[in-house]
Amino acid sequence: MHRSGGINVVLLIVVSVASMCARAQSGPPQGIPRSLRICERFQAITACGDWTWNGREFATDYRTNVGTGTIQLTGAAEISMARVDQKAPFGFKGQQAEYHGTMDGGNAAHGTVKWFIKGRPAWYGTWTATFTNVEKEAAAQSDAQQEAGQEPLPSSTPLPPPSPETPPLPSPVGLEVCDGDCMKGDGNFGTWIFHGMKGGARWAKGGQVAILTIERFDAGGVVIRREDLPNSSSPGFTAVYEGTIHDSRIEGTATAKWPGHFPKASPPGVARYSWYGTIPVTTCDSSAGLGAQEALDAGGKAARFRQTPSAFQCFLIAAQQGDGQAKGLVGLMYRDGIGTPVDYKEAFRWLKAGAIQGDYNAQVALEQMYEIGIGTSQDPKMAQVWKEKAENNPLILQQRQQAQQQQAAQSMMFMGLAAVLEAATRPEVYVVY
Repeated sequence: MHRSGGINVVLLIVVSVASMCARAQSGPPQGIPRSLRICERFQAITACGDWTWNGREFATDYRTNVGTGTIQLTGAAEISMARVDQKAPFGFKGQQAEYHGTMDGGNAAHGTVKWFIKGRPAWYGTWTATFTNVEKEAAAQSDAQQEAGQEPLPSSTPLPPPSPETPPLPSPVGLEVCDGDCMKGDGNFGTWIFHGMKGGARWAKGGQVAILTIERFDAGGVVIRREDLPNSSSPGFTAVYEGTIHDSRIEGTATAKWPGHFPKASPPGVARYSWYGTIPVTTCDSSAGLGAQEALDAGGKAARFRQTPSAFQCFLIAAQQGDGQAKGLVGLMYRDGIGTPVDYKEAFRWLKAGAIQGDYNAQVALEQMYEIGIGTSQDPKMAQVWKEKAENNPLILQQRQQAQQQQAAQSMMFMGLAAVLEAATRPEVYVVY
């Protein structure tokens, strides 16, 4: 990001429809805006620009930088963008950026951004955008289903119809779902994350990935439709999950179709199985007297379900009680603006505290802060000190001995809950730990 001027950029957008393929067209693929206004922020500096679809890609105008771009479409309700500058002021040639965030109601989005130039340290900020002329994904999916001749899946035990006495309930932020072989005890839980009535799902084992639609969610019953994506291990699989709510748990029956499968089912081609889902607790009450481990566990679950403000509050509670891992996580969230505004001084303070207590992720991040000079004065010697401490952290040494995650150790990658936080800002990544 040119800190005193604008940016004309390449844009790679990854949005919420996996059934469409990239192809030559006069307009952008379904769900992609024809134009958007974006503002990027680094510390006290803000640069805004306009991105416009030109028939093949996005042309972007921040006055000084020039680039080209492509578009791809994938899974659920998140947005990811990337750019490569081809013309830029002196010192910024070859600049690239990666944006990750969440759609806000279909006509806006917000998230975090990483800018980088080959051979130089990356720097981080935030972005917001408003869209125009977004083609509606839901209408496109409905038309595609009608053209394919798809019929609604049969229901094993019809739920009572909704009535004025059973108004809709707020949709959950997510569900921890056990279905299929999970009901036999194999531990293959699904992580279902919702953004309003739409959502995405990924299972811990087997490579299943799906988009979700809540068709009903009230005291009288729940109906959720699942459609597995082309990149799933079960492409073409569709199912309707019906159930009833009991406190924070939903139980019921799923009815599934998968072309070419279930030949022995009755009727053939249709499978029914039991399922349950648990609505996760992703908040922490500072007055509830939570212990450090309880707050850390709740924060991990909040991060897993992309409730990053709640995750920050939970980790902060644990950090204030002296937990070294939580201190590192709080520092990372302050540094990258995850669940809280960017604050490099606070980031440095918490990362240093966590690093001193031996937290590997904090040591890696502290080395980066010293190397770049963010939140503290640039200090190559201190950066080397903390790099060596991270490389010789007992956690890394143990993994080397076990020949596990050796590549992560060599490339100084974040691990554990820090990896969950990093995944929370990326599209179509659901980390199960």
